[in-house]
Order: sequence, then C-alpha cells, then structure tokens
Amino acid sequence: MKRLSLTLLTLLCFMGMHAQKVIKNPSQNYSTAPGLSIDQIQLNETSTAVSISYKGRPGASFNIPKKTYICDVNEEDKKLYIQSCDGLNLGKWVKIPESGTFKYTLHFAALGDDVKAIDLREEFGGWHIYDIQLSGIKEASLIPDNMQGVWYNKIGGDLNICLYNKEAFYKGKHWTYGDVSIDKKGNGFIELKNNEGGIKLLVNRKKGKAKYTITNLYPLETYWEEEEEENSNITSRSSKASFKYPRGKDGELLIGESIAEMTTLCDSKKEVVFWGIAERDFPLNSMKFNKGSSIYSGCISAYKKRYGELEILVHVNNILTGSQDEYSAKVGDGGLFSVEVPMLHGNIVYVRSKAWNGSVYLEPGQQVFQILGKGNPKYLGELGRVNNELFAMRNLNSRTYQEVLKKVLNMSVKEFVDFHQFYLEKDLTKLDAFVKKNYISPKAEQIKRYDLIYMHNSAKFEYKWKYDQAYRKKHDIPRKQRDLGVDIPKYTKEEVSFIDNALVNDSMALIGGSYSSFINRIKYFSFFGILHYKYGDVYNIANGVKKYGYELTNEEEALIDSLAPYQDVFKELDIFMESDANTRFVRKYHKELRNIYRKTKGKHKPEELPQLLKDEGATLDAVDEGFCNDKLTLFNRPDVEYAQEHRKKYADEIKAFTDKYKKLDKRLNVDAKIEFRDNGLKENFGVEPGFAADIMTSQDILRKVVNEYEPLAEEDLGYRLEHISNPFVQQYIQDTNQEVIAKIEENKKNGTVAVNEMPEVEDNTELFDAIMAKYKGKVVYVDFWATWCSPCRSGIKKIAPLKAQMADEDVVFVYLSAASSPQGAYMNMLPEIKGEHYKCTQEQWDALCKQFDVAGIPHYVLVDKNGKVAKNNFRLHNNQAIKQLINKYL
Repeated sequence: MKRLSLTLLTLLCFMGMHAQKVIKNPSQNYSTAPGLSIDQIQLNETSTAVSISYKGRPGASFNIPKKTYICDVNEEDKKLYIQSCDGLNLGKWVKIPESGTFKYTLHFAALGDDVKAIDLREEFGGWHIYDIQLSGIKEASLIPDNMQGVWYNKIGGDLNICLYNKEAFYKGKHWTYGDVSIDKKGNGFIELKNNEGGIKLLVNRKKGKAKYTITNLYPLETYWEEEEEENSNITSRSSKASFKYPRGKDGELLIGESIAEMTTLCDSKKEVVFWGIAERDFPLNSMKFNKGSSIYSGCISAYKKRYGELEILVHVNNILTGSQDEYSAKVGDGGLFSVEVPMLHGNIVYVRSKAWNGSVYLEPGQQVFQILGKGNPKYLGELGRVNNELFAMRNLNSRTYQEVLKKVLNMSVKEFVDFHQFYLEKDLTKLDAFVKKNYISPKAEQIKRYDLIYMHNSAKFEYKWKYDQAYRKKHDIPRKQRDLGVDIPKYTKEEVSFIDNALVNDSMALIGGSYSSFINRIKYFSFFGILHYKYGDVYNIANGVKKYGYELTNEEEALIDSLAPYQDVFKELDIFMESDANTRFVRKYHKELRNIYRKTKGKHKPEELPQLLKDEGATLDAVDEGFCNDKLTLFNRPDVEYAQEHRKKYADEIKAFTDKYKKLDKRLNVDAKIEFRDNGLKENFGVEPGFAADIMTSQDILRKVVNEYEPLAEEDLGYRLEHISNPFVQQYIQDTNQEVIAKIEENKKNGTVAVNEMPEVEDNTELFDAIMAKYKGKVVYVDFWATWCSPCRSGIKKIAPLKAQMADEDVVFVYLSAASSPQGAYMNMLPEIKGEHYKCTQEQWDALCKQFDVAGIPHYVLVDKNGKVAKNNFRLHNNQAIKQLINKYL
C-alpha cells in the first residue's frame, strides 16, 4: 500500500511539473514602460498569469486598460485579451503606495505549448513590452554575466560604459561586439564596432593596489569639506589629485583603450571613491542668451522594425516667442536616433515618443546620448552626468494637482497660496537631503532648485483656473458653458507678496523648465486687470500726434474741440463696457450676442436686447435682467444720447481722421499695453522693467510673426524694438521676422494652395454632409482649426509624416478653418499644410461647432467611406495610434 501511495504521489508531482511552468524574472528585449518589471509568468493548460511590479512616485496614479493583451511574437494578430486582474480593478485608476512599488497580476487565456516568446501590450498608443522570453534560459553572450550592466568611473562617478548582452554604449555611441577574449579571471579584451569604425578595449581585474591621477577636478574644499576625513585615501587636494585605494573587489573593473588610459570602474554608485566634477558640471554664475544648438541622440536598445515605426519628438519652450517649438528624429536601423535642437540657453526640454516620455537637459554647443529600452534611461556624453542626476531627482517634485482639485473649493486665495508655499519648502528640503546623501553635481542641483522654485511659484497664480476645474467637475458643467454662474474669489496684494524684483528678473531661472510658465502666469495675471485700448479714439490719437512731434491741421483741431465737451460721457461709457459685469454678460451670452449683432448689424436698441436674447434661446436670470436694466438706464440718459448723436454727426470726419493716423494708432496701442504692464508690475510687485519685461515684449511681437505668419514691416518693427533693452533679444526678433518673410516668399514660389468653395446648401446643418459627399469612398480625417491656435498648428505639424505615409491610401485630410483666421495668415500657412481646405464664414462655423459639440479647438472628426461619422472629438497621442484608427475604417 505504501509503495502504491508513493507511486501515485510521484505521478501527481510529475503531472504537476508538466501542467504548470513558472518563469522567474523573464528577460525581454524592449519596453516602453519604465518602472514596470515582470516578476514572473505562470503558464498552465487553462491560463497565463503575469505578475508585475510597478515602481513610481508615491501617490502617482496609473491604470490597466481593458484592452490589454498578450500575443505570440510570431502571430501578432492573435490577441489574448486580459480576463481578470488581481490587485486592482481594470480601467480604474490606482495610486502607488508610499513604498513606491505596486504589485499586481494579469490573467489571460492559455498560450500554446510551442510559444517561445510573447509581447505584452496596450491598444491605441499605450505601453508595450516586446519579446518576453518564456524559455527561462538566458540568451548566450560574448560578455560574461558578471561584466554585463552599467559601469561608473570609480573616481568621479560619471557613467563610463554600458555592456549588455549583444550591444554596448561607450563614449556617447552605440556599439556591437567584434572579437571578445576574456579569461576566467576577467582579463582580456573587447572589440567594439559600429559603422564609423572600431575600438579595442583592454579588460583587467588585476588585484593589489594602484595609483591613479585625475586632472581638472572641481576643488574639494568648495563642495566636500565634510567628506575630507572620510576619504582618507585622498593624498592631494589640488586641481591635480592623486588617489590610492584597494582594487580587485567584486563589482570593480579596469578598462581602457590602452594600458596608460585604463580606468577603474564600479557597478554601483555607492562604490565611487570621490565625486569629482568636470568643468562642464560647475554651477552657472550667470545666464546669457546664446543662439546655437544641442545634439540630442541615443539608441533604443534591441530595437526591431516589428516594434513599429518610432519618432522621437522634442518640445522646447522658446522663451522669446512664448511658443513651444517641436523637433523630431526618426528611429533608424539598430534603434539609433539623433536630432539637432536649436537652443537659446541651457534648458529642460520635453521628449515624447512611444519609447519614452520625459525631460532632458540640453545646452547650446553640448551633446547628450540617451539609452532607452533597458529599464530607466541612462545618459552618456557631455551632458550625461547632469541628466543622470536630474533623472535620479525626478520624483522630488510633489504632485499636488489632484489634492488641489479636492480642496480648492473650500480654500481661500491665501490658503491656496500657502498650500503651494508649503510644498515648495517641502520639496527644497527633500532636495537638500538628496544632494547631501547622493553626491549630486552643483549644476544638476542648481537646475533642479530653479525648476522647483518656479514650478511652485507659478502654481500660486492658478487659483481661478483650479477653482473653475473643480467647480465644473463637482457640478458637471461642460467646457462649452463659459460662465460658471458663481463669483470666484480674487487675489489681493497680500496673496501676491511673494513676488519681488529678484524672483521675476533673475535670468538664471532660464536654466529650469518652469520659468516660461512663471512668466506666462505673471504676464496674464488678472490682478492687473485688462487694458481695453480703444482703437479710433480721437483724443488718444490727438495726444499721440503731439507726443511724436506731428502737427494737427486746423480742421483736425476743430474736430477735437467739437468733441471735447463730451469726453467725460465717452469715458463713462468706456468704463461701463470694460466693467466686470459687462465682461461676464458678454462671456455668458457670446454666441447669442454674435447672432444678434449679425442679424441687426448692431443697430438694435438697448431696450430690445432682453427679448432678442430670449429669441435666441437664452434664459436670463435676475442678475442678467438687472444688467440689461442698468445698461438701458445709462444709454437712455439725455447727456449720453446727445453725446452719441453728436458723434454720429461727425462720423465722416472722425473716420477720415482715424484712417489718416491708423499706423500711429497702432503704435499708441503698443505703447499703452507696455506702459500698462510695466506699471502693473511696479505697483503690484515692486518689479522694475528689465529682463522679464523684455521677454514679455518679445513674446508680444513674435506671437503674430511666428505663430500666425504675419511678419512686421520695417517701420512697425522699429518702434516695437524701442521698448526692449537687451541687444540679443532685439537682434533675435529682427532675425526671426526676416526668416518668416523669407519662408513666406519661398512658399509662394512653390505655388498657392487652392481653398475649396463651400457647397451651396439651404441650411448650414446640411453643410458637413455636403462637404463629405465629395470624398465618398474614402476615409476622411477632419480637423477643425484656426491660424491663431497653437495646439492646432502643433497637431498639424505632428501628423504631417503620417499623411506622407498614407498618401497612396484611400484617406483624405480635410481642414475646416474658423472664420477668425486672418486671411493673410491663413493663405501664408496653407502651402505647408497638405490636404483639402475650407474656410468657414462665422455662420457656417457656428453651425458646424454646434453639430459636433465643439467646445474648443483643435477638434477632430473621423468619417468612414460611406460618409458616416465614425469618431467625434477623439484625441490620440501619436501617429501610430491615429494610423490604427484610420486603418480600422479603410
């Protein structure tokens, strides 16, 4: 009986061994999910279980979409979608705990016995992990296991070389292996080769003591006085320092291109003996503009073409234009990419791709090489150390967005500002502790400190924005409803007392990525109010004529004298039209008012307005009725009626006068805006015109030049430059204006782009179908846009490569422009936008926006081959996801 039991037990164990297979820490080729690692895969006859650890910033949120799947690498179309999940709910956001690690298990259907490797993917542009090996056997390599990995300079701490299974990264370049000869003791050589040539590296694990000399180190006394006693092996502390320390430990490697150049490396930063600082990693003492470029290059390790076409997008905040410039690089054979990025100063830029999303620090004249696809990114090159350290500090930023939205409706403005001040101080304390513990270079610390300071100070201005978001979410108010129906508390001088001249005008702040946001918040801060410059104001123009040394004619003097008695009335009317009450009313009923003005040509009487609004479908509350009554009372006053009649009497003379001085009026507007802004900065913050004022003026000038393709004539440009003190900024504006002029001329040589005539319809509700009828049998990608819309233009530029790829497919790209696009800018831009173009009238635009519930632009619509709307208001983050969506309907 015992023998039978033993036999049965053995049989059951044998069956269990063959019915279930567990692969611990399976190897993988390429991942677009930094921080995510597969702990194990459990295979049996009925299911596949993938256990995962996700490491990230505590409090950050993530989710697992329901369209997550696995597939055999040889049969990618056969998708096994997720069936269940342990540890979280599919499609629901979950927060990372304080430990920084979240563990969960995904369950799929069973895989076939012959499957050797799988992909784990999310549909529609999510993360992907490719070539997950199920054999459990590590692929053979010429490089010994104990030599594979990341190696740092034992003296200095810089990342020196990365040795992987089939590839290496050294001196800012990607290499494969040639001849490799390493004995059991770890001595020998490694040949590295690429398309530029080859390098032979000597490898030596010789034991005993060695002496090394490192030159041009940052003086020890300046930054590491407290480390002097701990590093007793330091024999000299001059700019040329000698070091003695034991070698031959585990985790050390001596490597170099010759015996004389051999350097000791270690595989852990904890083993670094002395953190020397190269001159390029010194802190900056001043920041000056420098028009140049930086080379951002890298490699996606183990990249294969089946992973899909990849494009690396680099977004640079241009402080002088106020826009975000985009540069791109195609990922080529072997996963290599490179792009030259124009820069005006050292700055944090933002990288977006399917492979990785994050930030990188670049400087004019410097280069960095980034390694992707092997867990967290690693950096080599001149900016390698700074970027490795900035990445290590990436989670020091407190993410307060969700917490603010939960609390802001119960916060006063002061409590909101104090909230962000608390997190600023908290993050700076964390930074100090991190720097002390981890030997961060002074430059990386400087960049991070500036970034934190201006990030949190920018957030202090966002009370109205956050209150609006939270209120809409709580009361389910759509974005298309502009007015919340509630008064949001306003800032007083007490809440903005943190702003001073040093903070605003510190040019060093350019080094961090947040200064551009900070300047934007200052520039458009509602505390200043809004300057409503009134074009065509006869008195304004007359004062301007005298200011700039012109002389009025006798007739013009007489016109000014005839209007003089009514100036107080005109001023009272202007104040009413600029009041918060009028602004709120216009904002709330902007569509209805636009229709009324179009129908009546602006000739309706004040007493008719309430009924006209009701005829447009508006419902006026008591506040709105009261406003209409106040307006009626004002405009029906005898002195107001008489003043307006008098102005009508001289309408022809006024028009002739304003037409004559139209250019001067434009100049006076520029003067008034700059004076208004500078006075606001000085009176509210004690900030003098200087660095920040030059930046704001530059942005005002170049916004229309660059973003709207409307370059300035020499005369107009000249008087604008008078308001800028920085010579570099003046020259940059002139150069940029000329570049845009040249670009427009070049576009003209390439021929004009035809704008389609809008089809004739009885009602504008039929307009869209009439447009689509022309493209029946094709999938149509429709883009609602305008020339002045920066996100619109960015989206158009981003999708251009996809249009080229799909040129031979049955797909058409249709662009519907808003009526508000200036005709000159519109025609200047079209040559660079391939597709079918239509420019709407205001009535047509309003009808189309109503039909597709357009709350803002850009707005995208996809129409199938039968002319039916397949998708409305979709947002996809990359061209590959857009291509997948279009292919679904081809």
